[in-house]
Amino acid sequence: MHTKWIQTKQAYTQTQTYVFSSTFVLEKQNKTELKITASTRYKLYINHKFVCEGPCQGTAYTHFYEKLDISSFLRAGENEIQVMVLHVADGAFTSAFTTPRPMLWVEVTQNEQCVCKTNADWKACTIEGIDFFQGNLVMYSVCHFERHHAQYRYTPVEIEEGREMFEETGGSDPWGVLVPWRLRESPLPQLERQPAKTLKKVKTEANGYVLDAGAYTTAKVRIKVRGKKGDVLQLTYGECFIKHPDYWVFEKDMRDDASGFITGPSDYIELSGEEQEVEFWWYRAFRYIQVMCGDIQNTEIEITYQPYFYPYAITSDFRCSDKRLEQMWDISIRTLQCCSHEILVDCPFFEQQQYAMDSYLEVLYGLKISRDTRLAKKAIADLAESQQPNGLLCANYPSRVTQIIPSFTIYWILLLHDYYIYSGDAAFTKQYFGTLDKALWAFASMLDENGLVPSAYWPYLDWAGDWENGVPTGGRHEPIAAHSMLYAVGLKCAQTLAQHLGRPALAEEYAQRRTSLNRAIKKHFWNDQTQYYKDTLTNTACSQHTAIWAILAEIETGEAAKKLAKIMLNPQTTACSFSMSFFLFRALEKIGMYGQIFPLMDGFLKMMDQHCTTWCENPGKPRSECHGWSAVPLYEWTTGILGVKQTAIGFTKAEICPEPFHLTYAKGSVPTPFGNIDVQWEKQGDILLLSYRAPREIEITLGKNVRLLCE
Repeated sequence: MHTKWIQTKQAYTQTQTYVFSSTFVLEKQNKTELKITASTRYKLYINHKFVCEGPCQGTAYTHFYEKLDISSFLRAGENEIQVMVLHVADGAFTSAFTTPRPMLWVEVTQNEQCVCKTNADWKACTIEGIDFFQGNLVMYSVCHFERHHAQYRYTPVEIEEGREMFEETGGSDPWGVLVPWRLRESPLPQLERQPAKTLKKVKTEANGYVLDAGAYTTAKVRIKVRGKKGDVLQLTYGECFIKHPDYWVFEKDMRDDASGFITGPSDYIELSGEEQEVEFWWYRAFRYIQVMCGDIQNTEIEITYQPYFYPYAITSDFRCSDKRLEQMWDISIRTLQCCSHEILVDCPFFEQQQYAMDSYLEVLYGLKISRDTRLAKKAIADLAESQQPNGLLCANYPSRVTQIIPSFTIYWILLLHDYYIYSGDAAFTKQYFGTLDKALWAFASMLDENGLVPSAYWPYLDWAGDWENGVPTGGRHEPIAAHSMLYAVGLKCAQTLAQHLGRPALAEEYAQRRTSLNRAIKKHFWNDQTQYYKDTLTNTACSQHTAIWAILAEIETGEAAKKLAKIMLNPQTTACSFSMSFFLFRALEKIGMYGQIFPLMDGFLKMMDQHCTTWCENPGKPRSECHGWSAVPLYEWTTGILGVKQTAIGFTKAEICPEPFHLTYAKGSVPTPFGNIDVQWEKQGDILLLSYRAPREIEITLGKNVRLLCE
């Protein structure tokens, strides 16, 4: 890898599209390999055919390149290579780190001989006629929306060679000075573009109409249009119909009620009078597209979209006697897919940011539909690279903005722990043990005089009740019980990792810290009068959160934990939002009360009654209609209803112990590192007649309520 990058000689302060091109000659058509990367985003075409896009979203420290076999795109003789590069010049699209000038790096080899590479012989031009801007309602972290002028102008620009790139050292000169990119091969496959689909017209408006995709999606949108010269075609993307034209009123009911309004970001195309075809750079998140144009009656418009997700190889399945639960399964998969791209995003419409809490839950849910761990490992690595000098990790990363939510550092530790437990991948996990230890030291060093975690930065806990900005009442100024409890859970997970990764002394240290912390929590947050834990030192209000984390931290066990849980389920207690439902269910499972989770899922049934096709961010008046942390049925239906529970590191052992709830039968497939465990059961009285099939590498035990039909 000794090819140089090329870049424009001039630096640009405006976001624009550039085209780099070259030709090369092949004597014959043999296997040919290409490596490519660029600043921000690129689209690669060979002999006028689309090949791939990228680079995979990296961090400030890691810039990825794609490596692929391009033999099928080549021919003997002359071949043309063309790369469109989107150069983001401002602070938008924060998960894509860019450079002052558009840059490109390409290396093509055949039989280990370089046949084409970026150098001064390449040509470059800028495409003038596309304006890029931040979309309405959405955050700066979302890629630009676009306004296409009637005519494009291709203006040649001068280019120059940069330095050679060296993957092994990150690209350094003889004195160890790093170049802007520290290259690493992309750990992910290309995102999947599903076959193009059309939309159904569901509403006619003045100068326009509304199209329905039938379900929420993230997709590449393509437009073919011919209309009156000078007219402007406007495409506005909406998650659902809303009842008030001001989106921030959050007034929603039936999501497909066409008497409502469509509000969201827009793309624009200025018409030339001739046929125009446009595909936008980045995916759009929507269920509905509002189409507006001055002379709409005489404008020919064809809009198609290709659903665009991370290509999970989905091998799971779930069917049962309650069709509502089957529908919840399908909605959960769609929700997770729409939040899974080159990073695990919190919500694809508003933010597209990889938050540690969201990513932890999305990884767990993803492993219930596919054995693919690549996106999980990338999320662990991405977030680890955000560690600050004090040891805390950024709440979301990659990002050009440093945001700290201290508890999200603990969720990263839980993510690392659960990934190791699932996979048994010690080599990967050991790489991040230093990050973990420094993160825990950040908490140890910040404890107050009572030995508790103080409130700092944004002490978010959950979008629950009437809490302001997700913070329990009073929690901005004094310690929050759940944060100290969460830290205790982090210490417990770290203790397990240390024991299994050859760090027994640290394991003992973490255990001692946890014992001391739990003692302090009990002393300062327990309320003798209510027999419950306070949210903060002085606020005696009750929330489910303190009981959840007291149980998970094993501050309360046995009958005391069950007594606490019964108070927790009292309607007067501030309830969790969807983001905390997973932890609520784990707490109930831990103390043998898992059978009580189903009544707690009324919010999901209400969303289905309102015709939601993905799960919302939170109950009540949600901002986001699609939030990955809400796809919890993927976990509960596989581990609970089908009953497949991992009982050994690396999934070498598992128990099948279904929880039937109100069902008469269920069947499905649950992925493991060794392949699927297939389960089918039918209820007869108090007994479940069950059959299963499992990989031979997994030792299976059965629950007490199960009678085996056959293996």
